[in-house]
Amino acid sequence: MWIRWWGGEAFVGHRIGNFLNAQRMGNGSLKVRSWYLCPEGEVKETLDKFGKKKTLEKIMERYTGDAASLMTPFGGEGVNKAMKDALELAQLIEKSQDANDDLTLDRAVLLYEQRMFPRAAKVQATTMLNKQNGLGPEAPLGIMTGLLKNLTSDSPSVFARMLGTAPVVAVVYGYFWIRKQVGWAVRCYWRRN
Repeated sequence: MWIRWWGGEAFVGHRIGNFLNAQRMGNGSLKVRSWYLCPEGEVKETLDKFGKKKTLEKIMERYTGDAASLMTPFGGEGVNKAMKDALELAQLIEKSQDANDDLTLDRAVLLYEQRMFPRAAKVQATTMLNKQNGLGPEAPLGIMTGLLKNLTSDSPSVFARMLGTAPVVAVVYGYFWIRKQVGWAVRCYWRRN
């Protein structure tokens, strides 16, 4: 799946033969278009048989499934992951075309998917956690401590990984909590005087 914003329009490609486009109109509404390859007359027959609402459901069925980079925007990593995926896939396809290598194209794609899906799951989990921490009852402290844990967990540095441990996160959280409480107390005192 690929998404590209251009001139206020979102172009979403998905599988060969399908194309979905959304455009913001002058009145603030969205105009959504769906193109796909089908036998001539199929759309009219589907409309006549199922009506507008059911036809829309049938069209949307064509766009379900395999969006490996689908995730919340609360990590800023979706595009980075997708670019790494594209680079890795291109390298494997190129390698599969080398006559001196026994890697087939099918095996290259399979190898790519075996690496890509775990990477996607990790980034998706991180962005979901960031969303929950950022919008939950512990915000904004929750997002700060959560980001600290995420940033340090993959570091090769022992010192950096220590920063993400429970005692350090507790100190950081405690610092900001105390600062928040002191700020509240100072504001209350200041208003009285």
